[in-house]
Amino acid sequence: MAMKPVDLIGRRKALIGLGGGVLIAGCDSLLLGVDKAPRLYNLTPKSTFPAGRPPVDWQLLVEMPYASASLNIARIGLMPEPTRFDYYALANLTDRAPLMVQGLVVESFENSGRIVAIGRETGGLKPDFDLKILIRKLQAEAFHDLTRHQPRVGLSVKFGRNAEKFNCGGCDLQAPGICLAGNHDGYRSGLG
Repeated sequence: MAMKPVDLIGRRKALIGLGGGVLIAGCDSLLLGVDKAPRLYNLTPKSTFPAGRPPVDWQLLVEMPYASASLNIARIGLMPEPTRFDYYALANLTDRAPLMVQGLVVESFENSGRIVAIGRETGGLKPDFDLKILIRKLQAEAFHDLTRHQPRVGLSVKFGRNAEKFNCGGCDLQAPGICLAGNHDGYRSGLG
């Protein structure tokens, strides 16, 4: 009886394809956003300013803000304990936090209508002053009451002429709103 030649290449391709399909099907629950896309939240710049303030005749460069690795992403931070940092599930900012903060600062200054020119490092601007921002906090804190999440924003700002930086102060802002756990709309409105 004659033996038929075995198509090893065809069998190998079929086995690899079948194995890959089973592997992907088995891991679909581990892949972020397979069945649900994250909701995106956008913060808005300041748009109202007191009347009667004089314009300035200088240009300002807003450097890319620095943020720790836990804040240098688009995910929205949550601190359920004072020493534990976590993230809201399926809720993201529209951009990484440093890019978003830089854009909001630039837009807010533009909206004031009182500055000759403002821009980012890549804009070709020849600034009279530089603004450095350190993002210390951009999260909700739930360790005082797990059913209520308190939005927190903390920025340290340095303002100076080119290399001569001096600290003009920092701020630790606490948004007045408190949102219930799981209420992402409350988180957004508390920060915005």
